[in-house]
Amino acid sequence: NLRAAIDDLQRLASPTVEDYQQISIIFERLQEIPAAIDALHQALALSPQDARLAERLVMLYSQQQDWQSARDVIAQMPHSWRWQQWAGDLAVNAEDFPAAAEHYEQALALLEQQQLAPDYHAAMAARLWLALGHAYRQLADFFAAASAYDEAERCMPDEPLLPFYRGLLAWLQQDAPQAIALCRHALDRANETLREEMRTTLQANPTFMNLFEQVFYNLK
Repeated sequence: NLRAAIDDLQRLASPTVEDYQQISIIFERLQEIPAAIDALHQALALSPQDARLAERLVMLYSQQQDWQSARDVIAQMPHSWRWQQWAGDLAVNAEDFPAAAEHYEQALALLEQQQLAPDYHAAMAARLWLALGHAYRQLADFFAAASAYDEAERCMPDEPLLPFYRGLLAWLQQDAPQAIALCRHALDRANETLREEMRTTLQANPTFMNLFEQVFYNLK
């Protein structure tokens, strides 16, 4: 019985990090996320730099779409490229694009200090440059966005969605023929998963609805 297990754990005179973690897991299974979050906070109070606890807490806050609380947790963690990347992603979810760009830039700077396998480093750098480009696109800084996409291409020349992202920039800069050509080029070489990603991106933003129709339906 999960309730009985929680009662037993909460009656402990001096609960440990592991006890609070177990309480959190049980509350999550009971779909009582606020209580699960509270238990993790108590665990983190005993072990403030425990990355596993922090990751789990960020994920629980993300389930609640409480982006700011998730960001506050990351702000207490060591300054690493992984945490900065995650902070950038959360800032995007919160539509705080200036902060997202700052976090991605910090992540890229920290990534350069790491000794990683070349292929892995290139993949992570490309992902960060793309994310930075998207953030700048949201900020209507089209020159910075294009530069970030160029850097992503240097890291990962075969990234299939780069023409699509450049097409979005062209559309936002009123260059419809170039936008349509770039997006169709990406569509032609994309697999079904990537096609669906393109479709979702275009349909999610009213600004791109005409572009969506031109790319997916008006193929003359």
